[in-house]
Amino acid sequence: MNQIKSIADNLSGIIFHAEDKVSIFFHEFGLDKRVTFSYFCFISILLLTLPFSPILVVFFSFFILVLFSERINTSHRRILGMLLLVAYSIIISSRQRFISQSDDMNYYYWFYTNISANIYNWDGMVYSDFLFYFFIKSLKILFPVTFSPDFFLFLFSFLSSFIFFIWLEFFALVSFEHKYHSMILAISLFYFSYFMSTQAVRQMIAIPLVLIAFSSSNRLNVIFILIISTFIHSSSLVMYLLFYLSRFNIQRVFVLILVAFGVFKLLQPVLIGAIGSGTIPNESLFKMIYSYLTWELGEDHRSFFFSMLRLPVFSLICFLVFWRSSFSIYRNMFFIFLLAYLITYEFPFVPLRMAMPTFFVLIGFMKIVSVYPIKNLYRILIIVVSLNFLRIQLSGVVGDSSGFNLYHSFSVYSFKPFYYLNSILDFLINE
Repeated sequence: MNQIKSIADNLSGIIFHAEDKVSIFFHEFGLDKRVTFSYFCFISILLLTLPFSPILVVFFSFFILVLFSERINTSHRRILGMLLLVAYSIIISSRQRFISQSDDMNYYYWFYTNISANIYNWDGMVYSDFLFYFFIKSLKILFPVTFSPDFFLFLFSFLSSFIFFIWLEFFALVSFEHKYHSMILAISLFYFSYFMSTQAVRQMIAIPLVLIAFSSSNRLNVIFILIISTFIHSSSLVMYLLFYLSRFNIQRVFVLILVAFGVFKLLQPVLIGAIGSGTIPNESLFKMIYSYLTWELGEDHRSFFFSMLRLPVFSLICFLVFWRSSFSIYRNMFFIFLLAYLITYEFPFVPLRMAMPTFFVLIGFMKIVSVYPIKNLYRILIIVVSLNFLRIQLSGVVGDSSGFNLYHSFSVYSFKPFYYLNSILDFLINE
């Protein structure tokens, strides 16, 4: 046992020594922070590149933010962050759609095209998650054109990622050393699941709002934002409760969640019988609960839910290795949602809802937080990984027809400026 401990101590010593050396390198590396003209040139080049290739803007913005984190001031960081998320949203707007029954875009676009543009006619309006559908209705009322599916994909992706950007900039980053703000912002945005932002649209908009409510110190703001997020997606209250529990001792929270779930499992047969017999009205919310409690999961669902567990593995290992060094509130948040995912595994859709915050919205943020004690070593790793990802994207190879292939509507690059607007702003061209 002593020998194993000695080996572990030596290994950790080598790792932290390497971390110190890499930290010194990055501190000295890059442009002098006084030469703001250099960053102005970088940003100008990216703006000129955006009309011809959004994918290059994504990666160059990412590389600059990660490599020169110590040298980038707040204004430049925010400009580069906005360029990154706008360019990525443009790319995602070209994903395939209408080829899968499970694609939420099918219903949202059908709703948009079939709802009345008359402000006095509310026939067909969906009153659950009212604000989201009211937003779509408002687009139909305010604009006398028919927006393209590409525009909706861009809009949903931009909206969800922009709210997440607001949380990062004004709430999350203040917990970290200022010189690493750019790196954390870049990695968080780069991994933010833009695929889900055009699939589980309502929840991907609601969760960043819940994060803002959770991080706000003003009670009125908390209540107001929670009301908005709840009327966008009804799971917001549950998400907020789980976020709030991350403030407390993790062991006690685990016991509380397991006891609550155990009581629920004991009452499950009674609840099924009460709803099925009509004792509890089988309407709306209770009808949905009844379907969840009685639905038999198919093997495809089980395989999908199990395969999703690979997403948090990196953060899981790093949180365990650096348990005492990590930020306890985010570490607790990660494990609470992971536990919620595991114990709701047998119910349809519920595990996916539980997975959304840490598996998709916060996946990049959790990676950098979990590995924060050796963040500079991770910085090298993420650059290497992203370079390989860029190589794959520029190859332009389209995979199987999964419904989430990129560059379906427009290519990786073109010598025709703003070529992607032909698709996103198709409604203007056709008018």
